[in-house]
Amino acid sequence: MKATALTYSHPKPVFRVGQQTGSNGIPAPSGSTFIGKRISNHQSHRRRTTAPDAGKWIEDAFWKRKPLNGRQVTSAVVLQAYYKYDKSSLRPGLFLQKLCLQNILHGNKKITADQVMQELNREPVQSNKQALAIARFKAECCLKGLLLNNREVTPEAVVEGYQAANATLELARFKQECCLNHLPLNGREVTPDEVVRVSRIVRKADWG
Repeated sequence: MKATALTYSHPKPVFRVGQQTGSNGIPAPSGSTFIGKRISNHQSHRRRTTAPDAGKWIEDAFWKRKPLNGRQVTSAVVLQAYYKYDKSSLRPGLFLQKLCLQNILHGNKKITADQVMQELNREPVQSNKQALAIARFKAECCLKGLLLNNREVTPEAVVEGYQAANATLELARFKQECCLNHLPLNGREVTPDEVVRVSRIVRKADWG
């Protein structure tokens, strides 16, 4: 069963990006420009804000549609900030994930699930946090019918990802979604009794 992706409800026009981009439509991590000029209009804020929080501060302005120094914050500016200040985090990938799932255009183009996955895998060092983020996104793709590598994401692949990340609670929630959406898992539908049983196991583990 496929679910329709969320729509962007802001009344203002879709953000436009006037800068150089890579082959996948995402700004290059270094040497990026904005309307022919290097990004310099956040310098005063950078002096006041610690580096790890600068990108998050700019992203918050983007979602709240608050201008910075008289300019509307675009998705490209958010990514540039993350590439500069948050190179080792998952924030760029999680930001692109929001754009993808909410159908918000980036540079007049829709972000694809493959682009999100590429960004989530950008850091070569694998971690449990990274594995969990990827598993969560695969779950969204499965439930919303988004294609990865031109293929539908199967519930089995999602379960495998959550198991690899040791995410028992997330796995229980996904099985609940499978039950509610009548998605077969391993060739059969997930029953309410199975969801309840798994949830009890998770709660017992949490209580220790």
